[in-house]
Amino acid sequence: MFALYERNATEANESRVQDLNNRFITRMQDVLRTGPGAFHKLEGADAIKAAGATTETLKKFKAEIFGQTANGYQRSRLAPILDTHFASATEQIAWHVDRQQEVYDRNVASTSIAVAEREATSNPDNLAGAVTRAVGAVRVLHKGQPPEVIERESRKAASQIVSSLIRDRLVRNDPSAVGLYRQYEGRLDPTDRATLGTAVETLSNGVEAANWVRERSASLPAPQDRALTPTNSRASALLDEEGVAGHRQRLDAIEDRRRALIALNEQEFAASPARLRANRMAIDTDSAQARAAVNADVNGVYAELRRHLTTAGPNGGPAVTPPPATIMSRLTDAQQDAVTAQVNAAIEGRKPSTDPQTWYAIHQGLMSDDASERQRWASKNLVPFMGRLSGEDFDTLEKLQTAVRSNDGAEQNRLQAITRMANHALRSVGIDPTPQADASPGSHAAQAASFHRALRDELSAFETSKGRKATAAEAYDIVTALKETAIKSGWLEASDRGPTVASDIPLVDDAFHQPGAQLAQAEPSPETGSGRMEMRLDFA
Repeated sequence: MFALYERNATEANESRVQDLNNRFITRMQDVLRTGPGAFHKLEGADAIKAAGATTETLKKFKAEIFGQTANGYQRSRLAPILDTHFASATEQIAWHVDRQQEVYDRNVASTSIAVAEREATSNPDNLAGAVTRAVGAVRVLHKGQPPEVIERESRKAASQIVSSLIRDRLVRNDPSAVGLYRQYEGRLDPTDRATLGTAVETLSNGVEAANWVRERSASLPAPQDRALTPTNSRASALLDEEGVAGHRQRLDAIEDRRRALIALNEQEFAASPARLRANRMAIDTDSAQARAAVNADVNGVYAELRRHLTTAGPNGGPAVTPPPATIMSRLTDAQQDAVTAQVNAAIEGRKPSTDPQTWYAIHQGLMSDDASERQRWASKNLVPFMGRLSGEDFDTLEKLQTAVRSNDGAEQNRLQAITRMANHALRSVGIDPTPQADASPGSHAAQAASFHRALRDELSAFETSKGRKATAAEAYDIVTALKETAIKSGWLEASDRGPTVASDIPLVDDAFHQPGAQLAQAEPSPETGSGRMEMRLDFA
């Protein structure tokens, strides 16, 4: 019985030891490999920092498991087993830390190269130190490789730091890029040298060209006043009108200087195509900047004038006093007279009324099929014409100008198509719709202005009543009805000579999204008169 008891007791102790052993192994695997925050899942600096804490966790659990033994036999059997497991765990931790130290060192080295690039580009004085740090980082990254590999990669890293600084300055068009490139050219990687060399040469030419433009501009003779070329077009005449004194002269002086510099450039650099191109670019850029500065100054004057005329009066209304001398002194005599007339009208309580010829010339210019003419009007400040346009007409033309300036294709095309319809209607009764300077009240230009002005009112009324813009067919009906009404009323006088030109309405007008819209010419009839042309839009 005693032997049987001892055998059973031994078996129970062994089972207990195995149970405690299993618990430690499970916990150890959870801590090291399988748990959510298992040590072997950590990388780099995280693994290095967690090594001590992981070791302490296993040490505490080892003591906790050992403390659950019931007798000396269990303790004597379990102690070496736990020691073996703990030693294995610490070896695994050390091995993982060693591997992750390499990963950490590589991550630090890679980051050091990026930091060195930023350090050099932020301050070129730090270039030497940045290169040294980048080379040191490369040696860490390629540790254990052959010396020739380490040397090659070190040269590439140094080239990378210097190239990043030069490239940063090139992007900014900073002339220092030229000096940096020439100073470090021999130390650059061949690929970097080839990539940057062309860009540096271009910038160098640009810098020399800018200096050349400055020097030659200073030596040019003073510009001579140029007389404006007389024009018969009312639109061109308005475009040439000056509101701010000296505006045209300043622009002419810029253009004269541009032409003189171009001539000098071709004379001095005919044998150097690269410098010839660089100088021409510098001349054009310098001229564009000068024109922009002049126009910005003039637009600033107009902005102040507009603010005064529209808001400097009682309760923020139209001005009843002349603008301050700082504004009036900048205006031409004619513009001062126009401003004075506008102020006097406000004093008398009268609102500006529209001069049909002014409105028509601006409208036709903005709606011209000639893109350059449209753009000229798109950039023309309309403030000088405020006194010759009603507030509503002025706002409408400004909106139209904005549409042209922003190249709002759909709306611009729609309005151009309507303008062509109206011009065709006028030509069909022998009236030339071209705006003319100083048109007499009964002239073709005056009749055309009245017709287009009335058409705008008809289209506005349509949009108000229908809540939408007219389609192609509806716009055509409005144009046709207005033409017949105008002829019957007598303010549009049909000519017996017949149409002035053939139709200028496009066969397919995409502006109205009406595929198949076509223009047809009807046979002459007693109702329309001999030689008259009628317009018809046939929709497929």
